[in-house]
Parts: sequence; C-alpha cells; structure tokens
Amino acid sequence: TDEEDLVEYLMLLAGADSSGNFEEDIAGFIIDGFDQGRLPDPEEIAQIIIDPVSLRADGSGDGPRIEIITRPGSGRWRRSVDFNFADESLDATTPGERTKPARQTRDLDVDLRGPLIPGVVDIDLEASTSSRERAANSLFAITPTGNVFDAAVRPETEHELELDADIALSTNRTLGLDFDYETQQTQNDGVGGFTLPERGTNEDDYDWAFQVSERRLGTALVNDLRFRVERESSRDVPVTHGVAIDVAGAFNSGGGTRSSLDEQTRFQIEDRLRWQRLGWSFEAGLEGWYDNSHNVSESNYNGHFDFASLHDYCRASDFVGVNCQPSRQIVESALAGGVTPTYLDARGDPVEITGIPGTYRVTSGNATLDIDEVGVESFFQADRGFGEDASLRLGVRYEATNHSLSFWRLSPTANVQYRLFPDTIISAGGRVSARDFRSYATLIRNDGMSHQKQLSI
Repeated sequence: TDEEDLVEYLMLLAGADSSGNFEEDIAGFIIDGFDQGRLPDPEEIAQIIIDPVSLRADGSGDGPRIEIITRPGSGRWRRSVDFNFADESLDATTPGERTKPARQTRDLDVDLRGPLIPGVVDIDLEASTSSRERAANSLFAITPTGNVFDAAVRPETEHELELDADIALSTNRTLGLDFDYETQQTQNDGVGGFTLPERGTNEDDYDWAFQVSERRLGTALVNDLRFRVERESSRDVPVTHGVAIDVAGAFNSGGGTRSSLDEQTRFQIEDRLRWQRLGWSFEAGLEGWYDNSHNVSESNYNGHFDFASLHDYCRASDFVGVNCQPSRQIVESALAGGVTPTYLDARGDPVEITGIPGTYRVTSGNATLDIDEVGVESFFQADRGFGEDASLRLGVRYEATNHSLSFWRLSPTANVQYRLFPDTIISAGGRVSARDFRSYATLIRNDGMSHQKQLSI
C-alpha cells in the first residue's frame, strides 16, 4: 500500500537500478501501454509485466522495463488543492539596485481523481494556473550615456488542463479518453547582466493533445490500440527590431536577434499486442504517423555588430554620452601627437582604439520551411524460458519514412540469459539498428542554395 515500497519492490524484481528519487523512478514506468504517469493504487492494478532483458525489438530505451495495466473505476477518490502566493514587499532590495520592482507569485493547482461510477468510469482531472514575476539577473551595464545597475523582471504566465477518463466497456475492454492543454507566456527573456531590456524576447507557447485508446485484457492476451492528435505552437518575438550591438564588457543593445514561429501537427495511430502460446511469450506492434511542420526562423535578420571595447564603440558613434568622454580624450590626444590611440586592457597590454567593430554577422534568405513526414514502425518479438535458469529472446524491427533513402532496413535483435548462480545472471545479446537522420529542418534550411545563408565579416 506504500507507493515507495511498491516501486522499490518492482525495481528489485526487474533488476533495475533505483535513482534514489521516487519521481524519477516512476517516470520510467509504462502505465496502460503508452503513458508515463502517476503510480496507480494497488486496487486499480490489473496486471504488472516485468521485462528484465535490456535489449528489445520495439525500439524503446535499453534497460529493464516495468509495465502496469489498470482497471477503471476501482480506485478511491483523491482530492487536493495547492495555493502559493509571494509578494516582493517582504523582500529586501538587492544591494546596489536602483529600484525594487513589483514582483508577485500566484500558483493554484487542483487535482481530482477517482471512480465517477464505481467499476465503470474512472476520471483524473488536473488544472493549474501560475503567474510569476521572476527576478532575472540584475542589469549591470556600462552604456555611453551612463552606468546601469537595476533590477530586471521576467513575467511568466502558465495555464494547464489535463482530463483523463477510463471507461469499462466490458469485463475485458476499456476505453480511454485523454485531453491535455497547456499555454505559457514569458516576457523579457534574456534580459540581465550586460543585456539591456530592448534586447529581450517575448515567448508564447501552447500545445494540446487528444487521445482515444482501447485496451483488451484477457488471460493470455493484452492488446492496446490508440489514436492521438497533437498540436504545438511556439513563437519568439523581439521586444524591439533593429541592428544588434554587443560591446564586450560593457553592454548589449539594439534589436533582438531571436524571431521565430514553429507550428507542428501530428496524427498517430498505434497498436500493441502481447500474447502467450505453447510456452512462448510474443509481442508485436505497428505504428503509423503523419507530421506537418511549419517553421519561420528569422534570427539575426537585422544584423549583429561586435565591438571589442567601449572605446571602439564610442569612437564609432562620435563619442556621444558621458561615458565616452574618456575615450574622446585618449583619441584626440593621440591623434594630436601623431600616434596611434590605445588603451590598456585588463592584462596591462596596449590595445588600439580603432572605432571599427570586430565582426558583423547577418542571416538572409527564405525563412519559411514546411515539411511533411509520413512514417511507419513495426516490430515482432518472441521470448521463451527454459526452466528457471535460461531464456531466449528473438526479435526484428522495421522503421521507415517518406524521407528514407532506403526501405530495406530490418533491425534484428537477439538475447540469451542464463542464471549461473542463484545471485548471478549472465546476459549476452546484440542488435543491429537502422535509424533515419531526423533533423530534416536543419538539413534543408542550410543547403546553401534555396533557403538561408549566413554572412560573417
């Protein structure tokens, strides 16, 4: 009945190494075939499947695997509400900062789960809202017009809703309905240190997913079928637009360099079947998906100048500002004497004041990229035990997409285990994997011809 004891016991049975952190350990569990989630109550558990063999044909990660299958409407009601509030009025002002801006934190989390209709319908509702005005790194910049030492605030707002329902259609069939929605906004990202507020970026992210699944649970057969659709969107918008200017050891100003829009839609259908016959344990799976990706990346489209020192920037900008007056005196005095104007760096070495930026970088070209991908994955795996001391696993996997250069890509797997002593097991196996190169966006965008080019001087 204790969650931590149950997790530790199952991991010992599987021969898995515990991280010592409960949340990290259960994150590796597979709940109802697909999802990683909370650990069910003991009365909710219908089956526990432990796979101690590291090599598997389904393409999942190496290491022992623990899978839990639940029955709907069999748990108990659980309710919780968490609220967190913080205000800057009880905080001290950071030493040296000119102001103490308003900062508040307001978090609300509601969790409700249990049998809506005992033995028939089980629901899990989680809703949360969060509004945080986080303190970013203090502004500590030396600008031509004066020194800046002030507080910086990075407001964040996040809303999340998760609704799961399991419905018992019969004694051995369960229908699952899952809906997830999340949205997050962040302002002034990147501000702090030498980076002034004008160089900040506002981020806006949201994603939602809907899934329908059916599970058939028999004495010697388990079948999970699901259909899932996901939509993700992420947008980065600079606070100001213009040429970016970085002055080493002084300030970063000008327009923001991050500007992008990333939208992705995914449709997925998957079926996994496990059955036993004549001493063998079989597992098979088939998955197909369609991905549509729309991406607009306009990072550094306005150009980016790098200056080696404030002296160089002051000379390039005609010494405008109070902090440029020492540079003016050095340059004018040196030119009047017919010598090269220099200053001493942190190591005491003389460095010429050129008034010229060290580098200039700019990106140009077509910023829009649309990619469609259709893929299929399938596997078959057979396990057989020989007494209590030996076992054999044979499997094969196939994976391909419409971007694959070759469609002959079978990946076989084989593994043998033998118990040499009561506390010692020898395992030997091998796998040949044929995997696709997946970074199509990077590959196509940087082809040097039809999309983006980068100029660096």
